[in-house]
Amino acid sequence: MTILLQNAFEAAFLTLLARIPVRAGYKRDARSLLLTHPVKIRKEVRRGHQVHYYQSLMQGLGLECGPDTLYLPLPDEATNWAADFGAQLEKKPLLGLNPGAAHGPAKRWPAGRYGELAGRLAKEYNAALVVFGTAADTEAAATIAAYAPDNVIDLTGKTSLARAMAVIGLCDAFVTNDSGLMHVGAALQTPLVGIFGSTDLRTGPFCDNAVIVKKDLPCSPCFDANCKTDFRCMMDITVDEVYAAVKKLLP
Repeated sequence: MTILLQNAFEAAFLTLLARIPVRAGYKRDARSLLLTHPVKIRKEVRRGHQVHYYQSLMQGLGLECGPDTLYLPLPDEATNWAADFGAQLEKKPLLGLNPGAAHGPAKRWPAGRYGELAGRLAKEYNAALVVFGTAADTEAAATIAAYAPDNVIDLTGKTSLARAMAVIGLCDAFVTNDSGLMHVGAALQTPLVGIFGSTDLRTGPFCDNAVIVKKDLPCSPCFDANCKTDFRCMMDITVDEVYAAVKKLLP
């Protein structure tokens, strides 16, 4: 049995080729005949959060959904490592910065602006500013560190994913592009600022302690990985706006 959360025709076709006898998913993208259990999408579900979009699919199959609350357990090794990491910060406020996003540049607020933000937060709060991401984000981390070299800690590509998630769970606030780590922060109930460009809030952080910074432009959301025009959806977001959003989350 397979339940296709992905909407693509190709996904359904592959399950047919694999001869999986029970193939369930939404009836869309010309794939109804490929599914043994197609589910019709209700209009209100299309407009809602992705969490409820997936839950509606389960309900359409006759399944009972659990509570909406996100749950992300972490291994003891990771939480212990993060606790030791936090103990070394001399009780400074711990703020996380996530300048990366795997989908493409259209989802990334410029590293230089993250750097300007880091400089202001270091000056105002004397905060420890931890930069998260993979090795691909090391250059962005170096750009950020140049603005606050005594306060920035670069963890890009230097920890396991579990350890990085555990440190995010310790953060007093987390500034992040629309990315996987944004959803980690939401699941761990870390207060966060979500910066949105080419995407929309149907895939936003599913929590009550997030502040969203985005621009409503005629071309957005385009969902493209690379901007085809002038990158205004990100360039119009100022450091002042993100800084003000962070201040809302801090005591």
